[in-house]
Amino acid sequence: PYERSKKDKEGMNAVVTKPYHFLYKNWPVMIGARQDAKAAIVVNKAIERLYGMEQYQLAIHAFGYEVDNMKAIAWYDEELPLFRVPQDKLKEYKNIVNTLVEAAEKAGDALKKAIKEAWSGEKEENQKKDGKKAEPKIVPNDSFNTEFYKSTEKQFYSLLAKLANSGDSWSNELKNELKKEWYSTLKRAALTIFSNIVESGDFRYENLKKIVYAHIRLEKELATKIQKKVLGIV
Repeated sequence: PYERSKKDKEGMNAVVTKPYHFLYKNWPVMIGARQDAKAAIVVNKAIERLYGMEQYQLAIHAFGYEVDNMKAIAWYDEELPLFRVPQDKLKEYKNIVNTLVEAAEKAGDALKKAIKEAWSGEKEENQKKDGKKAEPKIVPNDSFNTEFYKSTEKQFYSLLAKLANSGDSWSNELKNELKKEWYSTLKRAALTIFSNIVESGDFRYENLKKIVYAHIRLEKELATKIQKKVLGIV
């Protein structure tokens, strides 16, 4: 697949293989659903063939080396699904896909912010009784972000399959139902990962007040930014 160049807004650059490219948040890039992206020619051909091959279920076999300074450092191999969507619904389908991915990205950002907030310390909290600074809390790397996407991946593709297989009956009720299911999935995953990571330390050295406040703010941010603003549901 290709993405629009950040330097040359008119040009397109091939997507370089990275671990996160095989997460569903990059699925819209793979199928050309994003306006700033273009699917590979072979993928476009496969999508066209879907409409004449109702008896088959096609998929994208994505693979490649991760390269660092012209050296291959890892090999990634993943199979991503393709869904047969009524052609008159294809544009709307892509818009829904992008909305679901945007909701997931913002939920992931909110989770990262909440974990850092729960584990950060104010200056006075970092002071020991003897006046020396305590060791700063180590904020976890982004591995939990990958965990967030992996834990919600099955439901993401399940909802898209449900929509694709609903034929022409794409009622607002159906779309809102899918969005509500997706929000529940994102919220449950974010709060579970937050608890697992933040509560994994020694409670003698935890600031429980900050953890509770970070948890409350995470729930609030999920409700306002994702549920209402991105998904448009209440």
